[in-house]
Amino acid sequence: MQELIYLSDAKLRQFVPERRRRTRIGRRLTALRLNASALAVGGSLELDLAEVSAASGSRERLPDVIKTIEEHALWYQDPDVQTGRWVYFEAPFNVAGANGQIYKTVLFMDAPAASGDEQTHLSGVRLLLHGSPDHLLRPVPETDIVVYGVSGSLLSSLIHEVVEDPLPNADNINAPHAPREPLRDVRRGVCRALDVSNRFPEGAAWMRGYARVTLAVGPDPARQVPYAQVLATPLYVEYAHDLP
Repeated sequence: MQELIYLSDAKLRQFVPERRRRTRIGRRLTALRLNASALAVGGSLELDLAEVSAASGSRERLPDVIKTIEEHALWYQDPDVQTGRWVYFEAPFNVAGANGQIYKTVLFMDAPAASGDEQTHLSGVRLLLHGSPDHLLRPVPETDIVVYGVSGSLLSSLIHEVVEDPLPNADNINAPHAPREPLRDVRRGVCRALDVSNRFPEGAAWMRGYARVTLAVGPDPARQVPYAQVLATPLYVEYAHDLP
């Protein structure tokens, strides 16, 4: 029996048979027209909560979704992993909720030292999962995100770096402008999180699941990043009591 720690209903809802999706949309439009007509004659507009409930992902659908994903998913350390691909993972993780000033996220940070695999920490592939705390099925410890050098959601942090870099205008177009390297900043934060996690193998638990890759980058020895990094957002994470 699965012991889930994280399950994303939002990702489950992405997997809807084509015929069912069209039928549901048709029913919604019909219900909306009927309710709008009732409103026009003095009635009240009521949302079709049953439809909303039926559309929401349920744990009962998880096995079917897994069957669909596993036909295309790669092992997270596969060299062909790239952004947008589904990956399967089994690894020891430290888990922490991070409350930034703007974003909230939960981080699953791998800890190769917990499996005695120090080589992965030095030159392999490191994995960091990031997701919404709303999808947690049990409480996890919270930590100040500043400790790890990552500000909230990793991709949102990257976007913020870009947005905060002002475009030149008539007043500053000729002023010296140092190029921003938001990806470098995100990678530095990820390294800090993973390095801290690896120093506490006693707190890590073995977990498995499927996740969609949000960023996959190779090692960068010039910046003292000896390992490749895979960032992904999970469909689900479960405890793997049968591992290692």
